[in-house]
Amino acid sequence: MRASSLALLAVLAGCAHSGPPSNETSPAPASAPPPSATAEAPRAEASAAPATTPAKNELATPATPPPEASAAGPTPLPPGAVAPTEASTTADVRAGNGVALAMYSRARRVPGNVCLSGTSLRHALGVAYLGAKGETAKEMAKALALPSPEAAAGLGAQELDEWRKAKPAGGDLSIATRVWIDDTVAVAPSYLGLAIAYGAPAERIALASDPEKARSTMNAWVSDRTGGKITDLLGKGTLDARTRMLVTNAVYMKARWAEPFPKDATKNESFRVEGRTPAQVPTMHLTAQLRYAAADANKLVELRYDGTPLAMLLVVPDDPAGVARAEQALSVDTLEKWTKGLTQRKVALSMPRFSFTAGGSLNDTLRDMGIRTAFSDRADFGGIVAGEKAQKLNVSQVVQRTFLAVDEVGTEAAAATGVVMRTTSLDMSAPVDVKIDRPFLFVLRDVTRGRILFVGRVSDPR
Repeated sequence: MRASSLALLAVLAGCAHSGPPSNETSPAPASAPPPSATAEAPRAEASAAPATTPAKNELATPATPPPEASAAGPTPLPPGAVAPTEASTTADVRAGNGVALAMYSRARRVPGNVCLSGTSLRHALGVAYLGAKGETAKEMAKALALPSPEAAAGLGAQELDEWRKAKPAGGDLSIATRVWIDDTVAVAPSYLGLAIAYGAPAERIALASDPEKARSTMNAWVSDRTGGKITDLLGKGTLDARTRMLVTNAVYMKARWAEPFPKDATKNESFRVEGRTPAQVPTMHLTAQLRYAAADANKLVELRYDGTPLAMLLVVPDDPAGVARAEQALSVDTLEKWTKGLTQRKVALSMPRFSFTAGGSLNDTLRDMGIRTAFSDRADFGGIVAGEKAQKLNVSQVVQRTFLAVDEVGTEAAAATGVVMRTTSLDMSAPVDVKIDRPFLFVLRDVTRGRILFVGRVSDPR
């Protein structure tokens, strides 16, 4: 029997001028079964207060606290989830960074600008992993560096709490995940309970009978949660009559620099596109006390965001054509070494203003990372579905699209990931000069934990 398809979709977005979406990290949970299987308006689940009645079409899940509970302390875990320890959280940060950099090591093979979010992908795939079994679960656990589903759910809840607390002053940082399930599929209550730890409530939608309408609804949901930066995550034909389930994850960040670049200092200057061809691009200038290091033939500069532990690490090769060597060196150990070597220095930084979109299918990347059975008719997601005649699911598509914009004021970034399943973050000496006129790398991370939110390369800022 051919398996029905499960799609996993991730979206990331960010920039400095567009209005942000809501601060949603997860919708309020439902407390009763859904009514009919009609698609809801894309914002119906957002709520600042605890829900006493379910959102339209939202599947019943065990009672859980509202997302704002994390402001006063860690969010209580749903039944079945294992509470993380400090040691397991630290290990998970390192593991998640390893997944992000493993993804990047494959994405960098394509020329041009690159931006991806391991956080978004790991959340979307992690929600699917909660219902995986057998060889499917083993492969996903290894590739995503995840423990048991119960422990992964606890770590996912812990990570969401920490991202909420990192919201920039006067800006936004939101992570929203949603499970979309066809109205013909019976879902195991135990799966719904674990998924809510990832901030991922489930919603009924007519996937198989009206895939185009479902696609429009989901794209609107993603667009709304990325400030309109990711508008077409799901292209035509992504969903079909065999699609039974889809997981979407959207990450949105908007933050101001702690040390803004003076706008009147910006002027056109030369940038070596792809390390070779000179082009005139708007170049920003800032002289300030910044964290700086020189290591492995690279200059490293850290730009902090205002009122948050988030920062962007810039990796600028000494050789104008040396970005490939910097990418080859980039690993969890190398990143830790580079960041530990940063010290306060007066830096005269010149940096191009840039904005770009990137992304596409990650099926081949994930297969290369060892997730193979999930894409085949041998996939086992038996922990998701319920009943003796439960439909088999496999993963048909994993898509991620990203948007990143950096200017004098700050950064706006967005990402979205989707997983489709169907039936089978006062020195008085002379400043050190850092002139970014060549391709460079960036790592946007939380400096408290070291967790990577975005990683990428700028080869052409135009």
